[in-house]
Amino acid sequence: MKKVTEILLAVVIVVLCYVIFKQIQGPVQFEKEAANRKAVVVKKIKDIRTAQQEYKKAKGKFTNNWDELIAFILEDTIEYRSEIYDENNLENAAILEQLRKQDKNWKNEKIVRVAVKDTIFDIKDKMPYSLSDADIRKLPYIPFTNETKKFELDTATITTAGLQIPVVRCHAAYIDFLDTDTYNQEVWNLLSDEFNLFAAQSQNDEIAGMGLKQAIDEGQVSIRHFGVTFGSLETSTNEAGNWTGDSANE
Repeated sequence: MKKVTEILLAVVIVVLCYVIFKQIQGPVQFEKEAANRKAVVVKKIKDIRTAQQEYKKAKGKFTNNWDELIAFILEDTIEYRSEIYDENNLENAAILEQLRKQDKNWKNEKIVRVAVKDTIFDIKDKMPYSLSDADIRKLPYIPFTNETKKFELDTATITTAGLQIPVVRCHAAYIDFLDTDTYNQEVWNLLSDEFNLFAAQSQNDEIAGMGLKQAIDEGQVSIRHFGVTFGSLETSTNEAGNWTGDSANE
């Protein structure tokens, strides 16, 4: 009987150790996987932003139509400006001086029309970078969703200082690209943390002191509000993203 008790105790100890290990490792594994997934989503949403910014330069507005944006990238051309003479070359500097004496409005540049897809993704992170036609056609789809979910893409026009300004917002909700099956509690904890930050920064007194569940139940916020986003429909942000260290011009 004593031996059976010892065996049962040993089994209980092993089970408890396993449970404790899982409780410790779960959040660690989630943070690592979530960071990796978020990085992939951010990389793709940056490409969408680049395409939208070039579309606006060419058309004077943003688009909320994926087919139009993809057709623009694959089929359209844009102006490309480049130097004719290297300003830092001494021999070229002498040539430029003479040209500018002859015509004070002379510009050291040539302008050509080039394919959008061969130009806008040319340089990223200080290295050659391009997207295949297949990659471009997949731009609307959020990574890790097996092409079943698209980025939310919306446009609007706001008035600032009497000026009509086009704005755009592109968004991928955390619940679309994170593994909610394996890490349900960890995802909920992340959303709660994001909500607490949102509530602290919000000017809405009604959500102050609320928890995420209460805010959702009372219709104050949607769980889909939290995720990876660039731009805004309420104010001009120069298409800034909400991820750490973002610059809309990078």
